[in-house]
Order: sequence, then structure tokens, then C-alpha cells
Amino acid sequence: MSFRNERIAKTSGLPNGLYWGIYFGNEREGAWKIDIWAMNKDECQQRIAYCHNLLKKISDHDRLKILEIKSKCWKDPLYRRSYSSSDIYSAVLDQGIENFDEFRSLLNKIL
Repeated sequence: MSFRNERIAKTSGLPNGLYWGIYFGNEREGAWKIDIWAMNKDECQQRIAYCHNLLKKISDHDRLKILEIKSKCWKDPLYRRSYSSSDIYSAVLDQGIENFDEFRSLLNKIL
């Protein structure tokens, strides 16, 4: 388990709150990881709105592209450290990325 106080750290793109990452074994070997956040009501409402907007925006075809990319990224040591699932969603939904190879090319340009 790991803990971060994002009220102090203020990492770009993360909620202003308290974070616990709970690992059930080695995540790079396929174990589950659960994120738990504690945040104020306004921050929570913003995050819920983001999820609702994402749900409206994503098609079944986009969902498959995202899952294909994520299935190849989760073992990458840079995943969750230099880029996150939000970057994958944005690449597919906002930049028209179609597959893992295109996503990797995009990452090589920005990392």
C-alpha cells in the first residue's frame, strides 16, 4: 500500500486530496491495484462529472482501442509514473489514436 497527500504534493492532473494505492501482489504480473481517494465535496463532484462526460464521449469502438492499448501498457515501468490511463483516453478520444503503435509514437514525442 502507498499513500500520498496530494493536498501538499499538488501533482498536475490529480485530485486535491488524500490517495491510497492498494496493491494485491505485483501489479506488473497482473495483480489488482485499487485507488482510494478522499477529497472534498467540490473536488469529488468535478471528478464524477469527468467520469460522466467520459462515459458519454466513449463509443464501443473507442473502448476496444483503449483496452487494447492499456493491455500493452500496464507492464511498462513508465506507466503510472510518466503517463497514465488518462493519457490513453485523451490520445484515443481527442487525438484520434487508433492502436498501441500510434500511442507509443505519440509517447515518444512527448516523454
